[in-house]
Amino acid sequence: MDWNGIVERLGPRLYNYFIRRGFLKDSADLTQDVFSRLYQKIMDGAFDEAKGSLDAFAFGIARFVALENHQNSRIYLMGDDFNWDDVADTSDAGLESTYELNQAIELFLKEIKSLNPVQQEVLTLYMDDELKLEDIAQLMKLPVGTVKSHLFRAKEKLKDLLEAKGISL
Repeated sequence: MDWNGIVERLGPRLYNYFIRRGFLKDSADLTQDVFSRLYQKIMDGAFDEAKGSLDAFAFGIARFVALENHQNSRIYLMGDDFNWDDVADTSDAGLESTYELNQAIELFLKEIKSLNPVQQEVLTLYMDDELKLEDIAQLMKLPVGTVKSHLFRAKEKLKDLLEAKGISL
């Protein structure tokens, strides 16, 4: 089995799976967790091609990892000091606001793709990977001032694009 081929083929799809489910900061870690579990299950003989494709098996693990991560975050929020009296009734507004948030995230990700490649890279390195400007400059072999300019222009353009679509920042 060509493990590198599996990672190259499934990696971006699994990463996007977690992004679309709102795990914006944890997508890479969750994707890695899926690959770790997938590898272990393959080595243990739990995967059977006769029962389904490797892709479906991997996304089944991804679904479980997403549910597990969601449950763990809820357990963390509802520790011993959790006060149920502080929880407002959002049964009607919850689904609508969640949908609106997901729509805004999708629009944000789409608009990032409309930036030029250098601005996209600087912005994602700064935001997603949380690198310092100096580290980005070294990585991209650009002066720090140039990186700052690209970051400023990317933020401004993204802000303008989103405001044109009715999302104010």
